[in-house]
Amino acid sequence: MTTLDKAAFHVHGGPKLNISDVKSFREIPRALLLVDVSASMFEPEEAALNRAVAEGIIMAAGPNDPLALTTFAERSDARADFAASKSDLISIVDRVVKGERPKHPPTGIRTAIWDALLQASALFPNSASNNVIFLITDGGDTFSHTDSKEVEAHLSSMGTRVFAVVFDDRPALNGDARLVNSMFDFADSTGGRAFRMGVDTSFFNSLTHTWNLDTEGLARARKLGSYIYALSSVFYRVDLQLETPLQKKTRIHLDVIEPDGTRLVAYYPHELLPCSRGAAAK
Repeated sequence: MTTLDKAAFHVHGGPKLNISDVKSFREIPRALLLVDVSASMFEPEEAALNRAVAEGIIMAAGPNDPLALTTFAERSDARADFAASKSDLISIVDRVVKGERPKHPPTGIRTAIWDALLQASALFPNSASNNVIFLITDGGDTFSHTDSKEVEAHLSSMGTRVFAVVFDDRPALNGDARLVNSMFDFADSTGGRAFRMGVDTSFFNSLTHTWNLDTEGLARARKLGSYIYALSSVFYRVDLQLETPLQKKTRIHLDVIEPDGTRLVAYYPHELLPCSRGAAAK
């Protein structure tokens, strides 16, 4: 994973600002793995890949890194708290994400992503910049009573970022294409990032029209999980120099360009507070 330098950051959308310094540092995530177990996620191939991503996230965590696990469909089910061992987490994932749909799922069959995210945020003991939710889903919310904007505002107020893996095999079904795209915008808005596993990616074999479930394919899915965990531990402090005093809270837009030209869009933090000389964005 490449470390970004000052030249990669571009701030606009507010008063005239100059980036005076950028420093990177790492912080152990206090993370919650939130896994979709609704009906659409129980096809055997999808389950195998999603299980591999979850295992990659778990195995990338240090032996004492706090990592909890919650599954959800129409309702959420907290499976393990932040003190759980990696072996216990792997065992739970193997048991509940196995491609066999129960006749009467205890949490229902429809998908309440926004409700689950809101409920998951309540499991963190306090607000902190290292609060992270790793969401594995197909991106199609069909049951929530909460809307995405309400969840976005709540997570931002707590400093909780969302890193999502979106399994996108039926993008046109029930408006899922729109919902999949909105998940990318949502993750960006929290300071996290979304990743797509779709039929036009390396996770799918276009010749056989099947998902790559061989040793190499599952290893690739685990590697994605490991990469996402590592990415969540990287922070940047961006020091901003004001040309004129800032009299009121101001929303800014932060563009981040990786060395390979990839444009990452983040909206975190959402606002700069009034100040006279400078501001720091973390």
